[in-house]
Amino acid sequence: MAAIPIEERVSRLEAIYAHLATKADLQELKASLTRWAAGLLIACLVSALSAAGAAIVTLIVQLAN
Repeated sequence: MAAIPIEERVSRLEAIYAHLATKADLQELKASLTRWAAGLLIACLVSALSAAGAAIVTLIVQLAN
């Protein structure tokens, strides 16, 4: 097995660097995921409150009859 020259090894590694995420990319991803999680949490809370409200209204209507 022939040894690969260090220059070639370095150039191969540097070619891969273009495809890796930077710190800024990761921070942007984190912010985006945080917004999605907050939106999903709000949507779940609204859905649960709506279901609870509908159940309470149904219960009140049944008790009134």
